[in-house]
Parts: sequence; C-alpha cells; structure tokens
Amino acid sequence: MNTARSLTADIHGGDTGPRDIVRALSEYRLRRRMTLQDVANLTGVSVGTLSKLENDKATPSFGTLTRIMRHIDLSADLPLRPAAPAASARKAVTREENVITATTDRAIMSIHAAELMSKQMFPMVAQITLHETPPVEEWTRHAGDEFVYVLSGEVEVHVEPYRPFVLRSGQSAYYDSGMRHVIVSRGSEDAVVLSVSTSPASADITAPDPR
Repeated sequence: MNTARSLTADIHGGDTGPRDIVRALSEYRLRRRMTLQDVANLTGVSVGTLSKLENDKATPSFGTLTRIMRHIDLSADLPLRPAAPAASARKAVTREENVITATTDRAIMSIHAAELMSKQMFPMVAQITLHETPPVEEWTRHAGDEFVYVLSGEVEVHVEPYRPFVLRSGQSAYYDSGMRHVIVSRGSEDAVVLSVSTSPASADITAPDPR
C-alpha cells in the first residue's frame, strides 16, 4: 500500500479525516489486544501522544499519521467510502442549426438536445399558438413533472383540478404533468415559453391526452 499517497487522499480528499484514522487505530489496537506501548514500538510515536490522540485530547499532525500508517495497515478499519455515482456521459450542445422544430395546432416547438435519444428531461422553447381554452378532455396529460418559464408574452395555465392562473414574462410554474393541463396565450400575440418536462423524450407534451 502506498501509504503516503493514500493518506494524502484520505485527509485532503474529504472522504476520511484524521479522527477517522485515529479511531481506526484504536479499533485495530483493541482487536489485536495491543498496548499503547506495542503501537509506540511499531510506529515510533510516543505512548503519551497515542494516548492523547485516542482520548481526543490532541489533533494528530500529518507527520504523526504518516508514521502510523507507514507501519500499520488500517484500510480494513477505516469507514467505507460511498461509491461515486456513475456518470451517464450525457452531453448535448444545441445551436441554431441543430434545433428541431415541430408544429402542432397548439404550439411551434423548438426542441433542444434532440440528438440524445435517452435522457431524463425534455427541454424545448415553445411559441404558444393556442389562444382559446379547449375542452378539458382535450388537455394534455403525460408522465413526469413539468417546468414552464415565460420568455415573452402572457399565458394562462390550466391544471386540473386547480383554478387557472396567469404567468407573465419572467414568471414560472412547476407542476405534476400527470394532471390534465393546457397552456393558452393571452392577448393577440403568441407567448413564448421555455418548457422542461421529465417525460420520455419521445412524448409529445403538447398533444391531447390519448386516454
């Protein structure tokens, strides 16, 4: 074991601190029925220093910890480090020429990150061309959550079973998109919104609920 490199990573990497190492040393010593003098003989650290460390009356220096771990393998006694989350390697950069546009009777959608076939979010900028509220059975419903931020104009958001509410430029809403919902532009101009949904990428989040 490269103790110097391992110890530097433990102390400065944030996974294992000096007190963890001292506790591991104490458990190691007691399990093997060693005295403080036995450890002192192995490591060259004085009995008095070891006693203060075990009783939390002193803070171990880097040099002291290095001397201890150079002679005693504490790897089995140190707390387990949590496994690092696996990276998905997802990355997408969307420029003007990469935007995919889809048009429905409700919106003109500029779909971003379209090249990612498997992703956790479905981002798009939508020009809301719908100006009249359709019957509730024609509202949208899909799995996941949805975040809507108004970039320009004004919209009226309908989410069943709540009362409709108005959002203006700079305002947003977050809701469970499993509830029936629809977004309508108010006034004569089409509003533009940023929409981020956690539906599967294949879902058309502006389409009427097929059920």
